[in-house]
Amino acid sequence: MAHLVPCLLLPEGTPTFSNSMGRYVTAPGELPVQLLHHDYDIFWVQSGEAEWKFRDGTFIRATKDQFMVLPPYVPVWVNEIQPPMTFWYCHFAFRPLPERLPPQRHPDFAGPGKQASVPMFFTRKDAPKVHRAYRDATELRFDPLREPWQLERAIITLIAELAKFALSLKAESPSAPSRFETEPLDARVAELRRIIDENPTRSWLVTELAATAGITPGHLHALCRRVLGKPIKRYLIEARLRHAMKLLKEKRNGELPSVYDVSEACGFSSQHFFSRQFKAYFNMTPLAFRNGSTLS
Repeated sequence: MAHLVPCLLLPEGTPTFSNSMGRYVTAPGELPVQLLHHDYDIFWVQSGEAEWKFRDGTFIRATKDQFMVLPPYVPVWVNEIQPPMTFWYCHFAFRPLPERLPPQRHPDFAGPGKQASVPMFFTRKDAPKVHRAYRDATELRFDPLREPWQLERAIITLIAELAKFALSLKAESPSAPSRFETEPLDARVAELRRIIDENPTRSWLVTELAATAGITPGHLHALCRRVLGKPIKRYLIEARLRHAMKLLKEKRNGELPSVYDVSEACGFSSQHFFSRQFKAYFNMTPLAFRNGSTLS
């Protein structure tokens, strides 16, 4: 395990139970398994040792009573390092703020937002209250007809404890040693990412984005390469691919959309170009993602 652990920012909004929650036990021939989701996933290893390997070759390993948080749109492969590997997984997302919300009520719905930078990997010793909340959620036994929302409430408690854990790290003395790392993001790049992600299908012009950031197009290209590690045009394509990922799973009139329809809706010049870019980014075709299922 590397000494420094990457962190991710929890978005603003109300945490909510998203896709699914369950317990996974490895079986011969099942691994490695690719994971790719449009929401967050928090794993709790109960036995053995699990490895999450990213596309760039980096990896995070976790053993008993250790936790891994996976952000949206990040393809990873999970493998068993030490059997028997058993872990829980829990998907969660964040609902946007209600419209016409009085300013004084914002803290009740928005949460810590950008202040909550949570490590992707931590242990039970690091965050005992996160462990307790996760354990309580997995031990729920109730009649959904007589006791509705019990699981939803438990998941909100779990993510609230995760946010509190993140805030507690920020409150630590700056001089105190920490194995958790938070990468500061240039404010101009952060704002460009926000407006692109909010409207990824728009025909953005580099000159327009540069003007928004108050810099020249040449400076924008250099800044994005330095901060994001990629050109701004590449980020625009990836934003559309992440949006396409959502559309591929959204049913209309009870049916999933065609790959062609999603390609058109996301502004790609052709279905072939879209499929090629999707596979290069997510390591699977749009059709395989639409029709298939991941670990959970």
